Amino acid sequence: MSKLSEILRGQSYGVVFTPVNTVLAITAFFFLYYLKQRFFGPLRHLPGPWWSHYTQFPDTLHTFSGNRSLYIHSLHEKYGDTLRLGPNTVGVTGQEGVKTIFGGGSKRPFHKEPVITEMLNFGRTFEETMAGTADPVSSSKRRMMYGNAYSRGSVLNMQDIYQKCFMNFIARIEESRKNSQDGIIGVTPYFRAMAYDVLTEAAFGGLCKGTEYGTDAVGIMDNVMNANLFQWYFGTFIYNLTMKIPWKKLDWIRSKEEYLQATQEVVSVYQSNVKAHPDRVRKDLLGNLILNNLDPKKLYHEAYGNIWAGTDTTTNTLGVLMLAIVRHPRIYKNLVAELDRAFPPGEYVPFAPMELQKLETECPYLTCCIKECLRRYPLIPGPSPRIVPKEGTNINGWFVPGNATIFAQTYTTNHNAKIFPNPKMYIPERWQAGKETAEMKAMMTSFGSGPRICAGENLAMMELHCATALLFRNYVVSIPDGYDNDHVEFWITTPKGGSIFLRIEPREV
Repeated sequence: MSKLSEILRGQSYGVVFTPVNTVLAITAFFFLYYLKQRFFGPLRHLPGPWWSHYTQFPDTLHTFSGNRSLYIHSLHEKYGDTLRLGPNTVGVTGQEGVKTIFGGGSKRPFHKEPVITEMLNFGRTFEETMAGTADPVSSSKRRMMYGNAYSRGSVLNMQDIYQKCFMNFIARIEESRKNSQDGIIGVTPYFRAMAYDVLTEAAFGGLCKGTEYGTDAVGIMDNVMNANLFQWYFGTFIYNLTMKIPWKKLDWIRSKEEYLQATQEVVSVYQSNVKAHPDRVRKDLLGNLILNNLDPKKLYHEAYGNIWAGTDTTTNTLGVLMLAIVRHPRIYKNLVAELDRAFPPGEYVPFAPMELQKLETECPYLTCCIKECLRRYPLIPGPSPRIVPKEGTNINGWFVPGNATIFAQTYTTNHNAKIFPNPKMYIPERWQAGKETAEMKAMMTSFGSGPRICAGENLAMMELHCATALLFRNYVVSIPDGYDNDHVEFWITTPKGGSIFLRIEPREV
């Protein structure tokens, strides 16, 4: 054995875990990480809070606090149209940012971030729903299968069917009002049931009903939404693990799987009807998807995804719209006067649903109120993240490297003070004819923007017009004291207490 070997054998090179060594090792790790992120991080050149070089944890805290979009908006106000939110996350705003992210097209597509596609596919295999498809090109192909199910023409052609939904809705509102104390009712469940009815008429041939209720159906939808959000916030692994815990108080988490199964059964009934009567195929969503031979498994999830995406969004928008109008007496007075002119006493039959085309042509102020509500109080105000193409992109004078996560959140685009003066004020008049500009249309992204804009926009606008007109034409609506009508943001904006409460009193019609 050589002398060198003897010397080496006599030395101890094992790691000695003493408190001092452990502290030094941790300190060295964080110091090296600091140096790497601060001086070599891919987003080191972008403006942003100092901590965003190293972590996105403060953003996560605001996510769980229910005020993420307001927090990110405050950062934009401080750092500008392009900011670094985390070590690999960029927020942008302005017309260039919106056009780049949402209008990239097939040549430079910005794919949806995996966490979003996983949520919109309900934790299952990717590419099962149009909204959950990462690639915008694949999403466009699926959208083509939708045909004209949600087109304006289809919405107008099905007015007679939808009016039955509104008749059921107003009947349940009136029944609840009569049974309430002082006319105070929680209206959110009725909004949800109405939206559920309309959507299932458009998608399922009316095989599901919400307003023939029992509040059980509405409660199930609440549980399904909460289960979806739980899966999004805590991940599919925790969600699957929690589902297996045999505790009755966790049944609400399992409700999503039960509802998926129920959806599958409804779709199977629909398919059987199509096979038995191919000449009677209804030109709704499922009919179009079946005719396009969509894989049965994807068919189930597409149907479920449409219900999930189109129910609570419309529901909560209606609630916010009611509050916005009632809290502004001048706006309330102008709207009711317009509805009275279009549907004058002596001609209008109480509680009768209104036709959409008449509302659009004779009640332009109603349309302005709806647009301003969508701008001021967007239902999905926060980020819908995308992935920057591998070659990177230039936005607002900054280069953003490939594979970074990027977003243009709706709240900030909708509150651009250069395009929407006094952006935090509810001003329906800004949307009146002659005042609405191309820039306003481009920056109002409540339904999204570009090729992946919300497929159900026409249906949602019809619901907002008809339900709002029906309520304000037939009732005096006010906000009672002592009820918490505040909202909180957990991906979508929802009533903090589960429902908003309004005092509904009959008016002379």
